[in-house]
Amino acid sequence: MTYLSLAKNQLVGEIPTTIGNLKQLTSLRLNENKLLSGTLPSEVCELTDLALLAIGDNPLVTGKLPNDIWKLSKLQNLRLYNTGIEGKLPTALSSMTDLEVLALVGSKFRGTIPNKLFSTLTALKSIALSKNVSCRN
Repeated sequence: MTYLSLAKNQLVGEIPTTIGNLKQLTSLRLNENKLLSGTLPSEVCELTDLALLAIGDNPLVTGKLPNDIWKLSKLQNLRLYNTGIEGKLPTALSSMTDLEVLALVGSKFRGTIPNKLFSTLTALKSIALSKNVSCRN
């Protein structure tokens, strides 16, 4: 399986850590499940062929981005809008050189936008960081 979309369902509970077993995935859509909760498991970072990761519009998904987010080097589209995900924007995002869309609107990111993002993400076509706690450059 390369494509998994569970978007716009009524999923309840945490994203299972076993999601990391789906090594062939190139697209994972879990957006718009209002009762999906917990943290984004670090096992998501084992899905190294992912081109799209959409977990937006899940306000009960909280915590920080996993430290190994840089492993998703083939990621082209990262949509984590309207979540409870918080913390600083990791400089590790700058290693995602294929990233075209970065949508982190309405979450709880704060701090300075790493300059490295703009110098290394040359494929970036769209970046949306509005409505966060405090993101600035």
